[in-house]
Amino acid sequence: MAFSFGVLSQQEAIGAMEAAPPWSNFELIEPRVVELSPDSGIVVYRVNAQRAGEEPYEAIISSTFVRGDGRWLLAFHQQSPIAD
Repeated sequence: MAFSFGVLSQQEAIGAMEAAPPWSNFELIEPRVVELSPDSGIVVYRVNAQRAGEEPYEAIISSTFVRGDGRWLLAFHQQSPIAD
């Protein structure tokens, strides 16, 4: 996973997701799928989200998926916060 503060390994990303509080609300804006092959693609979208008691978060997101074992698996995820 890649963020503005750096790149996380798989284990670091899993730990960060487990430790983060859930989103109170979120809106996906203009989601699109960019097909790379029949078994891979990138989902891109803008998100407006907020966690309880925190400032709103806006970002451009891209998540790359590959099909394996009959299901879609996340291969890479990137978030670019939108500056005020």
